[in-house]
Amino acid sequence: MQQQNQQQGQQQQGQQSQQLSQKELAYIEDQLGAEELAIQKCRTYAQQTTDPEVREQCQNMADKHQQHYNTLLKHLRSS
Repeated sequence: MQQQNQQQGQQQQGQQSQQLSQKELAYIEDQLGAEELAIQKCRTYAQQTTDPEVREQCQNMADKHQQHYNTLLKHLRSS
């Protein structure tokens, strides 16, 4: 019985530590906006450049920012 109570207490502490504060949520929301802007800029630059190597680099950067955006969104939705 005591062991069961300890396990429940540990589970509750783990759940509480996983919850994000309002300040952390605000930071994530701000960063989502920054990542979205970076995605748009990189895609625009990729469309405007005539150099294939630069275009590829811009597309790669847009993809990387999209991954960051998706990761942040996942954290935001799980909280």
